[in-house]
Amino acid sequence: MHGDNSSPNRRLVKVAFVLMAGVYFFAYFQRTAVPGTIFNELQQEWHLSASAIVALGSVALWIYGAMQLVAGILTDRLGGTRMLLFGGAITAVGMTLFSFAPTPGWLYASRAFTAIGDSFIYLCIAKEISLLFPRDRFARLTGVLQFCGVAGGMMAMLPFERATHRFGWHSSLAVMGGLMIVIMVANFLVLPKLKHFTPPTTAWSLQPLWDIVRSRRNWPMMINASLNFGIYFALQVGIGKKFLQDFAGLSSRQAATFTLVMMTVSALLCLISGYLLHHTGGRRKPYLILSVGLLLGALTLLLVGVLYRAGAWVFLIGYILIATANIAGPIGGTVMKELNDDRHVGQALALLNTLAYLGVAALLTLAGTVLDLFSASATRTASGLIYPPQAYAVVFAILTGLGVISFIATCFVTETHGLPASDLPVTTEIP
Repeated sequence: MHGDNSSPNRRLVKVAFVLMAGVYFFAYFQRTAVPGTIFNELQQEWHLSASAIVALGSVALWIYGAMQLVAGILTDRLGGTRMLLFGGAITAVGMTLFSFAPTPGWLYASRAFTAIGDSFIYLCIAKEISLLFPRDRFARLTGVLQFCGVAGGMMAMLPFERATHRFGWHSSLAVMGGLMIVIMVANFLVLPKLKHFTPPTTAWSLQPLWDIVRSRRNWPMMINASLNFGIYFALQVGIGKKFLQDFAGLSSRQAATFTLVMMTVSALLCLISGYLLHHTGGRRKPYLILSVGLLLGALTLLLVGVLYRAGAWVFLIGYILIATANIAGPIGGTVMKELNDDRHVGQALALLNTLAYLGVAALLTLAGTVLDLFSASATRTASGLIYPPQAYAVVFAILTGLGVISFIATCFVTETHGLPASDLPVTTEIP
């Protein structure tokens, strides 16, 4: 019933969208808050290495990325409503359990539990949008959805840092976990009333996923997603705030303000990106190339800034440019949807999300490993270890190189002009 708003009624559909966006707000919050905003607090409390702290983010993202394919298949087969309620409930419980962690092992276990539930949330909501609203509203509504998510990420920056400073991170996360439980209760009451999903088939098959993987026109988008989003999110939730404190000498509050600015710019661009498509005649590719160009320029600026000991304002500009590169976030998902069969939207977006978050996890792991290599020359303070400039120079040099690869791949993205996959030229597939 794609695009049919007659049943369920339009008001119920709008209420459902708001409630689903609320789930994504809290899911994105927990994904962003740990470990980035409380890196030093966790390191000080548990006396863990940089790679061990970063692993709190990467272990969740490894699981999240790996689970995307499973989530995509289940979402296409069982429907977005069922799997969103399942995933959201698990995330709410895991998020709350993390706040009461008595040991490091509990921290990792609850992050893993949270990631399993979190892996369903975005895909399920995107699937519901594709079923409940007309095709031409998909980019705009996923843009609004991503805005709500990034708004949760904004909450995880300075507001969460200030709450942590006053009440401690345990209490602050417990409150957010409790609020997510409340929003999930509301979803359990409303979403089942939609009653709109009928599985397209009774069979379980990996063939659609294999068709998506072997289609060569999907490859540039797969590379783009894994590198562009991987770089942005690794800085946003991993070492971005830590770098500003170590290298630029900013306080925790000042560094959190920088990352908040970064997240705010990203949120605003997510909100308007769907509308921008109308100003390029429905063309998608110019925004994708603009996005990776901005990212590459920002990474070059950060690297040069470290090498020449630039002031904090240079890194603020770099962070804003990286956030601006997110202008193509909702557009990238729209392109992936248009490149593939409408019946398998969940699996197409799942693959894109898999690569994006595995890219984040890999880059977080890499960044933590690089910092640990310089731990002998790090300075230990009451608030944690301060790593030397050389460590961050190596990290930014690697990221810049990956940005070049992403730019080259993006130049080969197929321009869809908003057409469905059935109207696009047939491309060669690997056997």
